[in-house]
Amino acid sequence: MRPLMAGFPSGVGVVTTFAGDGSPRGMTCTSLCSVSLDPPILLVCLGTGSHTLKAVRESG
Repeated sequence: MRPLMAGFPSGVGVVTTFAGDGSPRGMTCTSLCSVSLDPPILLVCLGTGSHTLKAVRESG
């Protein structure tokens, strides 16, 4: 299974936001899911220690 999955192409997403001080934050993710088309909503999972997660929470 490992060789099969190693050759499986996947996309890369970029999650971006602004921190409370206005500075940009971002991270790449290889796993995301479309939740809704109208309104457009994506699901991504961020680690609890992620600086980007903190910035997302600050920006609302």
